Amino acid sequence: MRFVTPYRRATNNDIFSEMEKLFSDFNRTPVNASNKSSFDAVYEVNENDEKFKLSIDLPGFKKEDIHIDLKENQVAITAERKRENKDEKYTMYFERYFTLPTNVATEQVEAQFEDGVLNVILPKTTAAKARRIEIQSRSGGTQEKITPSH
Repeated sequence: MRFVTPYRRATNNDIFSEMEKLFSDFNRTPVNASNKSSFDAVYEVNENDEKFKLSIDLPGFKKEDIHIDLKENQVAITAERKRENKDEKYTMYFERYFTLPTNVATEQVEAQFEDGVLNVILPKTTAAKARRIEIQSRSGGTQEKITPSH
């Protein structure tokens, strides 16, 4: 599941929508080399019994542009890409921090990047994984050892 912001086309008889459309172009000015334009990526987190999976859409970025730093219970994901042509230079920048739950096996974290999507796999510790408890009969189980016989 991806989160997408819907786009609505303004109708000619809605003055506020027309004004918003007119002024929205002011936000699209190129950024000079000393400034960075922030990129707000779409992401989602999924969980199952074995792991958490963090997926972040980073279109236009290359694997070399992305850095993942893990420190204590926090993962920092940054990405930076630079573009320039004869008239202008600009830098697109993404930065996001995620606080990890205590049941993540941080030494086993993996990441893959393909088709503009970064997937960070965060395995759960063995203690945190769900397990099924076998129901034992009265004879032969731990219950028999702690319950005095009559």
